[in-house]
Amino acid sequence: MHKVSHMQNGDVSRLLQKMGLSYRLNYGVSIPHLRQIGSEYIPDNELAFLLWKRDIREAKIISSMLFEVEKLTDGQVLEIASQLNNQELIEQFSKNMLSHVPNLAIFLDIWLSKSLEASTLAFYTASWAIKQNHIQKDTIVNWVIKKIQALAETDNPKLNQAILFAMQTVFQTSDPYQQKMKDLAEKMMHTENNSVRRLGQEFLWLNAI
Repeated sequence: MHKVSHMQNGDVSRLLQKMGLSYRLNYGVSIPHLRQIGSEYIPDNELAFLLWKRDIREAKIISSMLFEVEKLTDGQVLEIASQLNNQELIEQFSKNMLSHVPNLAIFLDIWLSKSLEASTLAFYTASWAIKQNHIQKDTIVNWVIKKIQALAETDNPKLNQAILFAMQTVFQTSDPYQQKMKDLAEKMMHTENNSVRRLGQEFLWLNAI
């Protein structure tokens, strides 16, 4: 925390507050700088939990880099995930920690059955797991394909952004999945739900040849 305090940026801290990212204490340190600090320490659950329990933005984000996920119980994983109460923590924990959980497929459906925030977490986590070649990668890819259209109809901007990220991730996996994602996007373009149509349209625009 001494290192963090020396990197504080008041302008960034105020900007994050305006974006609605609420923490008891927020030093405004950039993510690259936090990664630099986190890389100086060996993953250790005792240290990670000590940081996690502090309501300080930088402590929580660094903790996401230091959890030994293979040594966590299912209950601990679910407890941590349930307390990710803003978009920044969802994005950082999905990438740095949760996407490395060995039995990830079990958790994706659990999160999908809960709140919109938990569903957003599920799609971001699945996407990062695919990108990082998780041991259950094929299962997770198929899970994403199966769940996309039903969840897109929710018409929640943050969730839809996570779904679009998942579509892009699957698209980039291999040639056969590219065609699957294009076919799905075309199908989405012809639904009556405006949110689903926008997602399909944005995906096809991003991947226009």
